[in-house]
Amino acid sequence: MRAEIDNTQDLIDLLETSTDQVLVLAEKAEDEDTFMLGPALKDQLRRKIRIMLDHWLDLNLLLRRPNL
Repeated sequence: MRAEIDNTQDLIDLLETSTDQVLVLAEKAEDEDTFMLGPALKDQLRRKIRIMLDHWLDLNLLLRRPNL
């Protein structure tokens, strides 16, 4: 999970700092589909990070070791 969060943040940084167009994005949110990312991609990626951090420890609930 840590690597996924780091990779997502790296992509956000790349989108914000690059002078070249890194990805082809739709001009309007209505044009977003499976193959064309929307103009709010950075916001969506930030939301992904927040969700992952909010549920970081949920895996421990599923994989608890039984008390012996």
